[in-house]
Amino acid sequence: MVYQDAEKHDRPPAVKHRRKRGDRFVMHPLLTNLRRLKLGIRLLSGFLLVALLPTIVLCGITYVGAREQILLGEERSSLRMAQYLSSELSALLRSYPATLNTFASDMAVIRLIRNYRKADALEAKALQYELMGRLISEASSMRGFMSMEIITDEGDSISKLPFSIMHDELFQRISKSEDKFAFWVGQYRWGDLYPAASISQRDKTVALAARRIIDYANVKLMGYILIALDCTELEHLLPRDLGTRFVVSDAQGAVLAALGEDASVSVQLASDLSMRQMSDALESSTLQHAGENHLIITGPIPYSPYRLTLAIPYSHMLSGLGAMFRLVLFVALCIALLMFAIAFCLTRSITVPVSRLSSAVRRFGDGDFQTRVGDSATDEIGLLCNDFDEMASRVLQLTEQLYEAQKKEKDAVYTALQAQINPHFLYNTLDMISWMGYGTSNHDICRVVESLSDFFRLSLNKGEESFTLQDELHHVKSYIIIQEYRMRDIHFQIIAPEPLLSIPVPKLIVQPLVENAIQHGLKPRGGQGSITIRCCKVNDCLQISVHDDGVGFDASHLPERLAKSSGYGIRNIRERLSILYGGKEQLTLLHHPGSGTEAIVQIPILHTAMEPKEVPTDENPDSR
Repeated sequence: MVYQDAEKHDRPPAVKHRRKRGDRFVMHPLLTNLRRLKLGIRLLSGFLLVALLPTIVLCGITYVGAREQILLGEERSSLRMAQYLSSELSALLRSYPATLNTFASDMAVIRLIRNYRKADALEAKALQYELMGRLISEASSMRGFMSMEIITDEGDSISKLPFSIMHDELFQRISKSEDKFAFWVGQYRWGDLYPAASISQRDKTVALAARRIIDYANVKLMGYILIALDCTELEHLLPRDLGTRFVVSDAQGAVLAALGEDASVSVQLASDLSMRQMSDALESSTLQHAGENHLIITGPIPYSPYRLTLAIPYSHMLSGLGAMFRLVLFVALCIALLMFAIAFCLTRSITVPVSRLSSAVRRFGDGDFQTRVGDSATDEIGLLCNDFDEMASRVLQLTEQLYEAQKKEKDAVYTALQAQINPHFLYNTLDMISWMGYGTSNHDICRVVESLSDFFRLSLNKGEESFTLQDELHHVKSYIIIQEYRMRDIHFQIIAPEPLLSIPVPKLIVQPLVENAIQHGLKPRGGQGSITIRCCKVNDCLQISVHDDGVGFDASHLPERLAKSSGYGIRNIRERLSILYGGKEQLTLLHHPGSGTEAIVQIPILHTAMEPKEVPTDENPDSR
């Protein structure tokens, strides 16, 4: 991979995807609107949202769960109550048909009725009294008894206890039935059946049951027996549960008994349920009734044509939940107030020091270098304030130091110039150290000191900016000798044809490349390897290459390598060559995968007037 004049032509494209200085950071509109609010308001709102949202969600989940559990418990308890009431009502309603079946099957009763049909008036009267006695005997043990009557097959009353309630319409209804055993005729208003009833008795609802009386010996219909049940007795079996409505009705929706606040509502409920087909067992459902949802438990009463219905408003079932929810809401409100107080304190603990720091930064920007925040807290904001105070103190100190440095700048420049007036003092001192090394027979010290003396002498070059290629290579050779004592596993080689040694070149263009190869190529691999310096002529240009077999470099790391190069590094060489040759020079970095890096400098040849001097073309002296 080749990089032509890397610093000039191959700058990394990072500027294409980095935000330029001065560009405004574009935020989402929502974030922009949030940034319009003060920091304290944002923090307080965030704290409250994070703290209260889980509380609200937990209260909602608790409320829904409690509601479901309450409804499920109410449904189960209502089903158990309905089963118990259904069995109690069934026992009462079943007793009336059973009594009729027993009475109508009694042969003595059949014989009395048969004799009654043949007897004269006086004997018939006696038979009536005897039948009435039997009726009294049966009715004495019956709950809710209102009336019992025996009639002929033509509708004439034979015996009644205590009143006769038979009329033509009722007789037609009974006679049309094909049931062989006792059956329920229907429910009636007692005042309609017995007009002479007292005012308190007229509005009572009675249920009528009937049974044919058949003379099985002659297979002949003898008559009918009719009994009336006071439906108030059914209401006595129903519990007085406030809020729950109990209705006993038939398949057509006629109400026998009901407990509730409004009788018309019970009638409407029975009418609505009559549109549903009666199931074989108790079932629960939800019904919208009277503008409110109700839990409906309904099912047949065994051994009767009637159904039992329990209607429980949801508001009644959830009345306790409302009180619990109000308690939970009160507790949640108290928690919210406590969280608000905590969030307010936390917010103030952040916004107050931030505001103080912001004010101090503004004063500092206006030139008040004496301003301090003075926050003694040990949290992150306190550390930031302390860092600002230390920075302000440091800036004040640096400002004072800069003022003192400006005062001493002329003295420093004068001292530096004075040190360069007589550089021979340095050379003489190095020569003295060298002779001292000879005196002690320490040739290594002598050799290093001599190389260092040559290195400095050639670097200064009496203030001249250029010398010959031979001088440049001699300067590099002095540097190499010094480096060999530091890194003994590095081998150097200089290859330069003699005709090129007299070509003028800028000083210090090869030694920085050699130093760069050691620092970035060989030093990472433990200071082992070789460096080859090769000079040649290409067209009308002098080409100098420095090749190492070190670790090489990644193309993406070239800017970093250029930035970290030494003072007389690649950047310095490129700038000096550009000034001297006006763009006709060329600096190239070649990366050879697996075999290191090669730096190539190519400059125009201006003249070759000097006579070349001999430069060793083999490995460096003292090669190991």
